[in-house]
Parts: sequence; structure tokens; C-alpha cells
Amino acid sequence: MTGNEIESVTEDIFFYLVKLEILRLNVNKLTAVPSKTFEHQTALRNLNLNENFLTYLQKDLLVTLCMLESLSIRNNQLIKIEIGSFIGLTKLFKLYLGNNYLTEFYSNWSIGLQNLRIMD
Repeated sequence: MTGNEIESVTEDIFFYLVKLEILRLNVNKLTAVPSKTFEHQTALRNLNLNENFLTYLQKDLLVTLCMLESLSIRNNQLIKIEIGSFIGLTKLFKLYLGNNYLTEFYSNWSIGLQNLRIMD
């Protein structure tokens, strides 16, 4: 789904794609992703949201992605990552946040990221 003109997604857009392992929504025009969008994608290993217009990550957006290994949210307009956004992502070892507008990280922002090896 890379390089389209997608401006929004609904919470149920991926409802039936329960075996989805790689999802690339990069280079679109997303400003937000509803909190339950990935609720049924428990097999997802790689999520790419680069080059959109996202301004924040909701606390419960990623909570069900227990198999996620790589999350890339580069080149957005992130100003805030809510506390607890990464809870449950115990297999995540790559996190890319470069080229956003983040100004601070809370002391406990990394709760749940015990396997993180690469961060940008």
C-alpha cells in the first residue's frame, strides 16, 4: 500500500487479515491511525508507517502486536508518543523514529522494549 494517497483508514480495514506479517503504509497521507486498527493482526512482524503526517501514537494502537519485530515511523510529524505505547511489544528489536518533531521522552517510555537492539 506504499505510495498511494491514503488519507485515512478505518478501525476494521484489516479485520480479516489475521495472518498478515508485513504491512507497509508508508508514503501516504495518514494523519492518524484509529486505536483498534491492528487489533486482529497478532501475526504482524513488520509495520512501516514512514512518510505520512502522523502527529502522535495512541497508547493502545500497538498493544496486540505481540509478534512485531520492526516498527518504522520515520519522516512523520510525531510530537508525542503516549506513555505505554510500546507495552506488549516484547519482540520488537528495531524502532525507527527519525525525522519527526519529538521534543521529549518520558522516563518510562521504553516499558516493554526489553529486546530492542536498533533505534533511530
